[in-house]
Amino acid sequence: MEVLPRAAALGKRLPLRLWHYPYLGTGELAFLKGVAAPGSEVELLLPEGAWGEANRRAKEALEEVGLKVRPLELTGLGRAFLQGRGLQGREADRVQALRFPDMEAEVRHVLASLKGLLREGLSPGEVALVARDDRRYGPLVAAVGFDQGLPVRLLYRVPVGESRVGSLAALLAQALQDFPYEATLRLLFHPLFPWERKVDLDQARLRRPSGEAWKGLGLPGELLELAQGKTGGELVQGLRRALSPLRKRLEGWPRERAALEALLEGLGELEEEDREGFFQGISELLYHLTVPAQPGYGGVELHTPLARYGGAFRHLFVLGMAEGLTPVPVAEDPFLGLSEVEELERFGLFPEKPWEAAAREALVFAALLGSLKEDGEAVLTYPEVVEGRPVPMSPFLERLGLEPRSPGRTLVGSLVEARRLGLWEGDPLQEAMERALEAERARLEGEASSPHHGATGRPFLPASLSVSQLEDLATCPFRFYAKHLLRPRGTGRRGTGTGRTWEPSSTRYSPASSGPRWRRTHGGARR
Repeated sequence: MEVLPRAAALGKRLPLRLWHYPYLGTGELAFLKGVAAPGSEVELLLPEGAWGEANRRAKEALEEVGLKVRPLELTGLGRAFLQGRGLQGREADRVQALRFPDMEAEVRHVLASLKGLLREGLSPGEVALVARDDRRYGPLVAAVGFDQGLPVRLLYRVPVGESRVGSLAALLAQALQDFPYEATLRLLFHPLFPWERKVDLDQARLRRPSGEAWKGLGLPGELLELAQGKTGGELVQGLRRALSPLRKRLEGWPRERAALEALLEGLGELEEEDREGFFQGISELLYHLTVPAQPGYGGVELHTPLARYGGAFRHLFVLGMAEGLTPVPVAEDPFLGLSEVEELERFGLFPEKPWEAAAREALVFAALLGSLKEDGEAVLTYPEVVEGRPVPMSPFLERLGLEPRSPGRTLVGSLVEARRLGLWEGDPLQEAMERALEAERARLEGEASSPHHGATGRPFLPASLSVSQLEDLATCPFRFYAKHLLRPRGTGRRGTGTGRTWEPSSTRYSPASSGPRWRRTHGGARR
């Protein structure tokens, strides 16, 4: 609410050209009025009716300070959406509205379609994958993309504290405060622990040490030296020395590398703090510093509509065309009622009102549809169930006059999905699996003996049997087979975890006894 107006007062006025902009909020308007020099040009969406009211006011305000505002002309799909007349003729043929039982089925179908297009040679830059709620869809898209072998990039921001680098920094901060047992032990087991582990873990678990009690158990000297820092500057320098070598280990891990660089730079904010202030500030720092959720290299990017309008795409996929997802619900700010908003406007602050937020959602979506090329195709997908709750379709689909239909056929994007559906044609494991299924069928039906029944075709019994072998054969043929014919080699340890093992004292029959004598090898009575 305050950042853009304040930024406008810091810079000099420059000639600007702003193209394909669907909506100007109060902050953006204040920024342009303060930064754009007279004669600058702005292309702004100016529809008729209530949706265009905020932009018409912005046009008048910009023209008052000497800027030129020209209307943004949308393609047929964008115009049809704003006019609410539905899609007709060729426009209707370019758009598919598909429904799916849940979000996973929706994402699997869309990513399989994308994978097929890319295999045909389509450039990733000609495809747009969009979800209004990218944080809700992001983890699912990443998991399905990994399953299908399709590289996916998630560019929404997450706190550094949610990364492995962030968790390492948080554990370091906890351990440096007198080495509490649990935090120090978790630090020692962290996969990015920066020093060699020489701690006697058996003794550590036995003693559960903290503070000075860790001495003599093998904590790294670098860690002990870092704990001696008395000021924020010393602790910052020590952390940078400890974390900087991780760059090489994280070369193939884009998000963690970005988190490391952000943390190393952000630590400078704590250099002026004392020791206590440093430990209080590090947790806040890990929360405020952010990195892309899954930046990756190449592949398909998941974006919100706000990041994709103004482009030119041959294929547009929009996930989550359900009520409450697209558009997002708008309501009065719980902290600022309308009376407070009017009071703020008297001081030059203009918070967005609920009806203005609704207009922004609609104008941005219209501009997104307008980014589709004349020969392009759009696929709008609707999940019937979200987080276990049935949801109606988006009002945006109703405005386009679309009724979602089932895709009719299941697209398979990976071998895992194909095997789950029983589609083995072309699978490298097809021949082996057919042999395994046939062997299992023959074993269950028991029509004929085979090696899968244990029939090897060789004589089962040896030429002669001792008394103990004969007794084993009479009492338990399986024990006889395993003990006297297979003769598996163990690890040298007797017993099966019960603490006792029975073995014959002699394999020879004595006529003076009624049977073989046995002894208990791990204590207990003999018999």
